[in-house]
Amino acid sequence: MADLVRLAYYPFLPEVRDAVREVGPALPDLLAAPRYEGIRQRAMARIRGALTDKRIPPVTLLDERGALNELLSVPLARMLCVLVGDRGLVHRYATAEATRLEETLNQDPPSRPAMARHLGVVLDEGPDGTRIHFSDYLAVAPLHEPDWKLIVRPVARGWVPLSGPDVSRLCREALERRIQAELDEELGKPQPEELKAALADYLEQLKPELEQARSQWNTGDFGPVQTHLFPPCIVDIFERMKNGEMISHHARFAIASFLATIGMTADDIIDYFRAIPNFDPEKSRYQVTHIAGEQGVEKYTPPGCATMQTNGVCPLEKRDRLCAKIKHPLSYYRARIRFQKEDREKAAALAAQQATPGATAEVARG
Repeated sequence: MADLVRLAYYPFLPEVRDAVREVGPALPDLLAAPRYEGIRQRAMARIRGALTDKRIPPVTLLDERGALNELLSVPLARMLCVLVGDRGLVHRYATAEATRLEETLNQDPPSRPAMARHLGVVLDEGPDGTRIHFSDYLAVAPLHEPDWKLIVRPVARGWVPLSGPDVSRLCREALERRIQAELDEELGKPQPEELKAALADYLEQLKPELEQARSQWNTGDFGPVQTHLFPPCIVDIFERMKNGEMISHHARFAIASFLATIGMTADDIIDYFRAIPNFDPEKSRYQVTHIAGEQGVEKYTPPGCATMQTNGVCPLEKRDRLCAKIKHPLSYYRARIRFQKEDREKAAALAAQQATPGATAEVARG
């Protein structure tokens, strides 16, 4: 049997499947048996870590039993992501698992070349150090980040030199894309009903936690993003995106510029766009980072109500009384935030009054 403790740090390796099959439980037991509840909770912790800060919570692996539990939690977490069916969650989970790999490799430098080979990162190891051909570099490097643009990297006869941490980061990128592609493919397939039933309680916990996490992903001048306060036009676009519907260019610009203005980063905005049928990662990243002002240009302001109506983005039948008083989606959102604050202040004042001795009688007389 392979060294399970070592494999637990690299759960994507091909020998993991054989090792787990040899000593692990049958799938029905893993999904439902009380003695495996700890593994199911670890899978939930992986997803919750991805939701909150794109990190897998660390654990100390002391023996093969603990390592086996860690390894089993990975496919279970993947099942849960697929069953939830949210592409934003899938992306954050893939990022979290890949980030964990990068951190592990930075603590285990001798494993970098082998892990790179397993992930298809083609390196050249020579007496002068590690390098990668520029064509392979372009295929795997995070080119949207300034430090990784090829123009700022030294290139000699087509080769780009890499530091040890550079190799770890390229492995992270390769693993993130692999997990993303594998889970995206599963999202398009019907899932077994018995699997859904076995994990129903965990799915019920995750769905509201996903919505709660979305509201905390970013904070800007408007405070925490509060989707329940969005104007009807943005809610309409948002719901159609979540349902996997095609939306117009004007709608995409409207929601991207709105979310960027209220404090979301391009990465989190792109997570919303992943549900659209013709989603293109690179094209969407370029467009969204440009709109959000992360390409060295000024951030775009979302269109006003008149423009939204002209472009057919305003759902006239869903307008409410507040819509009739404002001329811009941001004004609607600001007003809803203000109303919410005022309501909370009134509730707090009433609670304080009722907590004062003799206040009950005063309230009754009033």
